[in-house]
Amino acid sequence: MHSLRVAKKMTQQDIEDRTGLKRCYLSRVENGNTVPSIHTVEKLAAALEVPMYRLFYEGEGAPPGAPLFSRHGKSAAAEAKDIADRDQMMGHLRRIWAKLDSSSRNRLFTMANLMAERSRPKPLFRKRSGAPKKKPLGQSSLSKK
Repeated sequence: MHSLRVAKKMTQQDIEDRTGLKRCYLSRVENGNTVPSIHTVEKLAAALEVPMYRLFYEGEGAPPGAPLFSRHGKSAAAEAKDIADRDQMMGHLRRIWAKLDSSSRNRLFTMANLMAERSRPKPLFRKRSGAPKKKPLGQSSLSKK
């Protein structure tokens, strides 16, 4: 990670600003004193604007079998950036949520549910609830004459 950061002319402060990870933690990761989680590796890759495998592979080009694009057709770096952006937004929402009183939280939650319901497409057919209805005994289709 250190060599990638230096090659991109970035400081640990730049990485901290992009990921929210403390510089002391980044230093421990770079020196091999701490092993980051996969979630943290995703954040680091997004901050360095490289696919995740670049943090582990020092060869030229992609390693054999490395996925260059995700299932959604985005590059690995673009998907990692989306994850970092989503994490930053969720952190912001958590800070706002902590400041709200109980009734405000309930109103916000209700409003979010209503917005989510509106954005979902309505099913073409409604599913029946419960088990299929059974005919009463003695009324089978074979007993008709």
